[in-house]
Amino acid sequence: MASKIREEFRSGTPLVVHWDGKLVMDLTTKEHVDRLPIIISGIGGAQLLAVAKLGSGTGESMAAAVVSALETWGVADQVVGMSFDTTASNTGRRNGACVLIEQKMGKDLLLSPVVTISWSWWYMRCSSVFLGVPHRPSICSSKRFQTSWESIDREDFGTGIMVEEVATVLEDVKDEALRWTLQVLQEREDLRDDYRELVKLVIIFLGGAPPGGIRFLAPGAMHQARWMSKVLYSFKIWMFRGQFRLTKKEERGLQRLCLFVVRVYAKAWIEASFSRFKPLDSTSNSSRPSAPTTRSTLRSEDVALSKLSSHLWYVSEELVGLSFFDSDVSCETKNAMVTALRREEFDGEDTAPKRVTLPKKSVRDLHLEDFVSGRTLHFFRKLHLDEAFLDLPPDSWQMDEGFQRSSQIVRNLAVVNDHAERGVALIQEFNGSLTKDEEQLQFLLQVVADHRKAFPDPRKRTLAHTRPQ
Repeated sequence: MASKIREEFRSGTPLVVHWDGKLVMDLTTKEHVDRLPIIISGIGGAQLLAVAKLGSGTGESMAAAVVSALETWGVADQVVGMSFDTTASNTGRRNGACVLIEQKMGKDLLLSPVVTISWSWWYMRCSSVFLGVPHRPSICSSKRFQTSWESIDREDFGTGIMVEEVATVLEDVKDEALRWTLQVLQEREDLRDDYRELVKLVIIFLGGAPPGGIRFLAPGAMHQARWMSKVLYSFKIWMFRGQFRLTKKEERGLQRLCLFVVRVYAKAWIEASFSRFKPLDSTSNSSRPSAPTTRSTLRSEDVALSKLSSHLWYVSEELVGLSFFDSDVSCETKNAMVTALRREEFDGEDTAPKRVTLPKKSVRDLHLEDFVSGRTLHFFRKLHLDEAFLDLPPDSWQMDEGFQRSSQIVRNLAVVNDHAERGVALIQEFNGSLTKDEEQLQFLLQVVADHRKAFPDPRKRTLAHTRPQ
């Protein structure tokens, strides 16, 4: 059946290759080995190619495994981009997997680092500055809060707007934040449990009530690598600060962190987790003030801008091309982007930098068109997109057939690494459970992945719409 899946797989459209490593137990020994799920995605969905066993977690090992899987499936020529975590083994300039994959394949690819990874690093770096100590709330204080949970009166909590200073800071964003958070809960049935809890905590912090009423979940596991748990703990500890002892410094730091999440971070994170990435999100968040101007908020804002500026992969001269297909970008801005695109001659040979590095002082004054240049045409040509619509007024692009075809391709460029994460979950679930043979394990994983793609849930409605055999 696995052979049939490979034989029947066909895709004539541009593809993105995803990978993500995981350390798991070896099939035949008691040692741990590196496993690398490798997935391609494009129009028509995603396909698991392999969960390669690596000799080491180096960039060379990962690059060799990725290229081998692409060639085995006969899709190397269709791959136009890569989606990956921004670790040194992937992004190293000389020995990173990305540059080695390009060398082995003999072509320049679009780099699409995982959006949510950069947002999580942004949060953790900002939180370490806001709270004065890296990775606070610490595991010790979180365990203390977790232990105290049963004795805490869940009816006795303090919202953000109950504090005059916080209410002033939230005054200009409160209504909009409540609108989008309630909309997310209503429209996103597939929202992950921890994301859903974050959205509900934001609503409560703003003085609102989530659908079903106000209810606080018991604090979960706390680990240095689980950054989302730090966000959830920060809100709960601050809102129950009347029953949980905090120093003035800790209380102030948690307050600043909660404000940062409510004003800037939560929406960016949720949208990045569920949508195709839009460079507008990065530029708007890099220029959006975290609060009305005071000495304290300006200091917080400078921290956030500084940290975000080091993660602006997505507004490189190539990837900013995504914005031509973003319905949230105004026609006026798109006109300015086209002007910037045509401002200089482009010979097709000049290679654009993979990511942009900006001086902090200039970030606030930048607009989307400032990231566009003649080299943005690399984006169109790597994806084989129609460029003719660029000669038309932006308000008529939606009616142009070339734009519609190109837009469909762009909409299917996955920039969240859910595909690779599902591959990681798959190897964790089935590693060594049904077979100790490496070849049979690969067949098993492909069959299970294909079955889950056909039947994503056990509902009768899904079973009634099974694909024809």
